[in-house]
Amino acid sequence: MYLIKSGALFEQTESGETEFVSPFAHERVEAERSHAANRNWRNQAEDDPQALVPRNMLWGAGGRGSAPGRPAFLFCQRVGPRLYYVLGMSKTRGLFYYDT
Repeated sequence: MYLIKSGALFEQTESGETEFVSPFAHERVEAERSHAANRNWRNQAEDDPQALVPRNMLWGAGGRGSAPGRPAFLFCQRVGPRLYYVLGMSKTRGLFYYDT
């Protein structure tokens, strides 16, 4: 049996609960973190007070991105050996499956 608690998916067995981690969600979160780290330098304050245009003004400091949020499981259903689930990401939602 599968349970969704606070957006996390757990498989409940006789021996206890184990959290299910979506391979797609894990890859996506890592890609978002890498992308945010690569763009973070644009919004940092310039060290040189004599600069004509500060770096954060040049690259749009108002558009600071936030850290990617944790994906949330919204629905799950097991059909035979396949687990279908709806996953809510930071900007999208999608239907996925995982063969167990």
